[in-house]
Amino acid sequence: MTITFNSMSDTPSLIATPRRAAHWLTWLSSLLKSIWTFFPALLFICLVITCFWIMDQGKDILVAYMEKGDRLYLGGATRTVFFIAIAFWVYVSWYSSRIIAYIKERQQQDLLKKASGKSQVEAEAAYHTDNDFFEINQYFLDNFPRIGGNACLVALELAILQSPALHAGIDTVLAGILFFVLLVLLFFIDRIIREKWSAASGFVAIFRVVLIVFLLLLIGAAFPVANLTVNACFALGVLIVLHVLFLLYINLRRRSIDAKKDRVRGLVKLEDPTERSMLMRIMDYFCIPRVEAGYVKCFFWLVVTGILIDWMAILNLSFARGITPFPMVILGFSMLLALGNAITAFSVRYRINFHFIIFILALFISRKENHFVKTIPLQGVGSGM
Repeated sequence: MTITFNSMSDTPSLIATPRRAAHWLTWLSSLLKSIWTFFPALLFICLVITCFWIMDQGKDILVAYMEKGDRLYLGGATRTVFFIAIAFWVYVSWYSSRIIAYIKERQQQDLLKKASGKSQVEAEAAYHTDNDFFEINQYFLDNFPRIGGNACLVALELAILQSPALHAGIDTVLAGILFFVLLVLLFFIDRIIREKWSAASGFVAIFRVVLIVFLLLLIGAAFPVANLTVNACFALGVLIVLHVLFLLYINLRRRSIDAKKDRVRGLVKLEDPTERSMLMRIMDYFCIPRVEAGYVKCFFWLVVTGILIDWMAILNLSFARGITPFPMVILGFSMLLALGNAITAFSVRYRINFHFIIFILALFISRKENHFVKTIPLQGVGSGM
């Protein structure tokens, strides 16, 4: 069989078809590998959806916070723990995933550097110019952590919209549709902020205004005035403000590190490697750019704060009652997420699936049962009947 072409224009179209198919297959491969790489953050988003969308016990936990009324502790300051725990979970989900992305990015840059013989700076420039042929391209490494942080907040906002405390909540099916629609909208909103608005002269001022509004709302939650209560509408409003603050913060961070990275890189070249601080050693180990030292410190202090609040609730019954069970659940998920992403970071760094090893150890190395039920003999019981 002979194949003929009527014109020279037929050839490019036939060649372009398999190229387009290969492009989509590469994109799908990167997507699936990204889901696996960032699966701890995605897993806990699914757990929160399961707990507070589907399970009645989870909905009751939300109602318990909305309806706790005057049962306050420490002058009502524990009301703010509800929002602090959410902010802690969002930050841990976003930034720990960002660290994993940095490790993966550095690995791929090192491969390019080794294959091409370029310097580190040249390899980074070449990598950012064209990285589609790597295991996970830069597009997914940049956007997955951001999408994860947005998904955390959207999941909780929709949980409140489904809560019986709202008296006219939406159903779970509609919430599921809105979840994906809102994530797509937020993806494009985030991109517009990053590409157009973050460079504006008033962007920092807007961030500060939103931050002040959020802090004032936290004070209002702690010390409600004029007989106002922290109901579902108030909680939803605070979460929306927190969401706006998150979008501004992550884009302000990008603007800040882009402006400082060249100067910081010059300082790193002049430093003595033997005189690095512990923080710098940790950042170098996890491939975090030195320009992000302030954000790493913030991340560590948030983790310490979350641990302290968690332990206060465990050791102090009055404090635990004051904050209600919801922050306990979110803080617990955040701690497990931090641990899961730490394991993922080591797995990516050493190219060893430590999650699989831990699952195998948990399967074959089990402890004996230690939750025995105390029983009493039934002799003589009911003999008088």
